[in-house]
Amino acid sequence: MTRFVIAGFMFFWGWVFIVATTLTGLFKSETADREDEQPEGVVDTYKILLKIICLPAVRSYCLILLTAKVRLLRLLCLLRLLRLLHPQVYNI
Repeated sequence: MTRFVIAGFMFFWGWVFIVATTLTGLFKSETADREDEQPEGVVDTYKILLKIICLPAVRSYCLILLTAKVRLLRLLCLLRLLRLLHPQVYNI
């Protein structure tokens, strides 16, 4: 029963995606980029990248991503220690 529900769900949202993409492609017009915004070389590209990384929102997001797994790592280390102390508890 669950298999048919998931299949119908995927079928419906697949068609929604196709229709939305087609309508966006038909009605959305692209604007021409200004030539002065295009980087001329590798060094200019890295300068732009450095400016983006120095934005406060990007720095906060990077900090969150780098520290999000610390608790999980601590938990995994404790579970590994528990497995070493009591091998009959976990048979993994």
